[in-house]
Amino acid sequence: MIGFKINSDIGNSRDSRDEDVLNSRQALSYLGYEDKNPDFVLVDSSLDKNIRSFQKSKGLKVDGFMSPGGETEEQVDKSLKVKILNDVSALIKERNKDNIKKWREYGGVAGAAVGGSVAAGRTAIFTGPLGFYAGREAGEKLYTFIDKLHTDELEKLKDRLEQETK
Repeated sequence: MIGFKINSDIGNSRDSRDEDVLNSRQALSYLGYEDKNPDFVLVDSSLDKNIRSFQKSKGLKVDGFMSPGGETEEQVDKSLKVKILNDVSALIKERNKDNIKKWREYGGVAGAAVGGSVAAGRTAIFTGPLGFYAGREAGEKLYTFIDKLHTDELEKLKDRLEQETK
């Protein structure tokens, strides 16, 4: 499961676990709430302000506290999933648009480095122009495969997030 979960109360005068404070800071920062002390493991005025701002923006009770299973935690979780889903969707679109050109450019260089033997399906090593062109074809196929693999993983992530945000 992808998402946000805390195991202790977060807020001033609470016994907050360090990892929960850090995760809260990172989650709110990813959602656009700037944190002056991103590595600080105690609740300070910056985190308190961010929790309150988030609560206000979501129409929640504004108290500066976040509890496991509470409304604020649930809204942070949901907001993160929606933002990640949007970011993944944009990344997939961008990758599909730009990568063919990039893979062609890099394919020749990478393929030439291995001498084109992958394209030929042999262990022989080609050098010079023959190696470059055979390597370009091999590199293009290899990088297209790698990009497709990564895009497939992103698509799976996108599908999971779409299910979790319904």
